[in-house]
Order: sequence, then structure tokens, then C-alpha cells
Amino acid sequence: MIDLVHEYGHAAHHYACGHANISPIFREVFAFLAELMLLEHLCSLEHSDLQLLEQTMLFDDEGYLGDDLTLLADSVRDRQSSYEYRWNYPIARYMAGWIFKYYDRDSIYSLFQHDGSLTDLLNIDEILRAACSGNTLPELPDLPKDSAQSAYAYLGAMTMLDMEYLEGPL
Repeated sequence: MIDLVHEYGHAAHHYACGHANISPIFREVFAFLAELMLLEHLCSLEHSDLQLLEQTMLFDDEGYLGDDLTLLADSVRDRQSSYEYRWNYPIARYMAGWIFKYYDRDSIYSLFQHDGSLTDLLNIDEILRAACSGNTLPELPDLPKDSAQSAYAYLGAMTMLDMEYLEGPL
């Protein structure tokens, strides 16, 4: 059912925005918003399939925010990598969740009718700041790029970020 609603989200947006051609990442935002709207609607009805659909979405998150996010991160490190559509999913999944959390439903419905880039409607800086707000570590100092000191500093910072993620703020 989630896959069907995801595809319906693409179709609903395509129709509502007058068949405009928009970037893949924003097409995925609308598909993920449709999933969240279905989940919210079933929750309001106390529908018997709600728990199964929530589990399905969590399973999907493992792919979107696991394998697909790894693909995206790898592509950032390897500038020669060929484009893969799956790079759109992690960012779109996060953006859809953020929009769903902070926008009222009428505003979301209005977004579906927009025929251009969402960057002129959304405060992307605010979304990115929210995505990075969990980091409580101080900023790393500027160090020579190819030095042992720099390598150890970045390894230490990555370890501390992992520990903070798993155990909470240090």
C-alpha cells in the first residue's frame, strides 16, 4: 500500500502542478509527503493496518537512510561517480519529514500545486540547520590537510560524533 501511495504522490503532484517538469529530489519529496499523509489519515481513523504500515515505512527508512545515504555519501567523496537516482531519496525523505512536521496541511496541499523549485518556497537553510542541530561538539580548527594531526583530529571527531549519536550528547 505504501508503494502505491508513493506513486500516487508523484501522480497527484504532477497533475496539481500542471505537469511541470521539476527536479527528481522534489518529485520524491511529494511522494514521501503522500506516504506521511496516508499514515496520518489512518492514525486519525485508528485503522487496523496502521501498525503494519508504520513498520513498512520504518523498513523503507532502512533503505533510504541506510544504503541510499551511503551511496550518496560515497558519491560526494568520489566526484567521478555516475549519477544514481537513489541519491535523491535520503534528502527527499528528510525534507518531507521536516515539511510534514512544521507546515500545516493547507500549506502542504499548496506546495503540491507549485510548478517550480521548492527552494523559492522553503527555507532550505533552516532545514539544513535542523538536520545538523544534534551536533554538540565544538568546531574543528583549521589544520593542514595532509598532516597526521589533521587525520587524527578528524578520526577523533568522527568517533565522538558516532558516540554522541549512539549514546546521546557527551
